[in-house]
Amino acid sequence: MSHTEIRFKPLITRLQEHFREHQYGFGVTWNYPVAARRFLRDLERRGLKIETVNAADVERYLDALRMKRRRGPLPDHSRRMHRASIHMLLRLVQGEWPPVAAPACAHERATQAMVMSFDTWMTELRGLSPNTRRHLRAAMCNLLEWLHEQNKGMAKLTIDELDIYVAKRYAGLRRNSKAGAASNLRIVLRYLHEHGHLGRDP
Repeated sequence: MSHTEIRFKPLITRLQEHFREHQYGFGVTWNYPVAARRFLRDLERRGLKIETVNAADVERYLDALRMKRRRGPLPDHSRRMHRASIHMLLRLVQGEWPPVAAPACAHERATQAMVMSFDTWMTELRGLSPNTRRHLRAAMCNLLEWLHEQNKGMAKLTIDELDIYVAKRYAGLRRNSKAGAASNLRIVLRYLHEHGHLGRDP
């Protein structure tokens, strides 16, 4: 067993415990730790510490992984698997991941403030898990970004506009994924209405 394997065995164990606790499927519980170990070995070769890894480091690793493959480009589903396993690993070590970029304009500052308030509400009043909160934060960000792109005010959001958003946003999802996304969106909308951001309860 290499120095990396010994040093990071507790971290891989935590990752596996997380999968068991949240009842992930066999594919995740088997493949993700393997991908995480491969990433850790690469960090050791490059002299990088996982505590200071940034998004650019992850992308360089994924690009290099694709180039090393002998049978052609790394398939999209495999790249997604490696990326997801690395992100889970980094969340265990660094907390929020991918890291939240500093807002560059008034819209981004307002969005970040609203999402942070939403996250506080989820943590303190709902007691939701970090993984659930992450998905719900993403659902809120996606909705707010769409409203901004469409130059639509949240306070006057209509059911017809919401239907258009749902149809476009979830068009390529499978039935189970659509159901989960719709459930997350309902929680976001309920929060926005209860906190006075939406003029009507959709």
